[in-house]
Amino acid sequence: MEDWDDDDEDPLHSVGGVHSDDEDDAAAFVDRDEDGRPLYNQLPGGIGARALALGYNPRTAEDPVLEPGLYLVGTPIGNLEDITLRALRILRSADAVLCEDTRHTKRLLARYSIEPLKLVSYHAHNERRRREPLLDKMRRGASLALVSDAGTPGVADPGADIAAACAEEGIAVFPIPGPSAAAAAVAMAGIPVDEGFTFCGFLPPKSGARRKKLETLRPIKGSLVAFVPPHKLVNTLKDCAEALGDRNCCVCREMTKHVSSHV
Repeated sequence: MEDWDDDDEDPLHSVGGVHSDDEDDAAAFVDRDEDGRPLYNQLPGGIGARALALGYNPRTAEDPVLEPGLYLVGTPIGNLEDITLRALRILRSADAVLCEDTRHTKRLLARYSIEPLKLVSYHAHNERRRREPLLDKMRRGASLALVSDAGTPGVADPGADIAAACAEEGIAVFPIPGPSAAAAAVAMAGIPVDEGFTFCGFLPPKSGARRKKLETLRPIKGSLVAFVPPHKLVNTLKDCAEALGDRNCCVCREMTKHVSSHV
């Protein structure tokens, strides 16, 4: 694939020199037959079970070529083990990986020894400028994987704009499901879902706008799920009590991590 021009402060990156977390070379743990030949039929990606357990997941010739289009790849919301085999295959096979934060995505890729062809920053501050050049790449046959820092792109994260633009032009969009913070919170809290639940995304940062938003949600009978930054939590809970009335509430933090808690 040809070089991609980039005039952003965060240049296009190639990730190199990443290895398994184990001190030994994970390549030595690829399962082999009695003649010493690698066995590529055990798991997607052409590696053995022990290699996968070590986090070794390189691009291989056995990976099918991706169809042109946009791949919305769900990534872990905290614990790096919460990623699918399909997601790993897409990340190592795409012509480029579009990242909300390249530094954050590098840590995930390094955990699985994935060396993408290109890492491209794509976030709220540059998506307008980047959109058309990326669409042009896909028109010409490129396969682009889009990831956010956590969860599913386009769901309270960058990605909805370019997915909509692809749909308008008939460019294929492939959802690669993964962890969902909203669903995890519902399960963790044990809240009733008999009448469903409504995901509200991030509530407005200012109290006045937040209370107005909450007032529009008051008639909803089912449970409400929202993302709240830690420094906004106390004031948000006060606004919720005022706007929504007497309701049960559960606050979940650091879900999937060893310090996970809820009250």
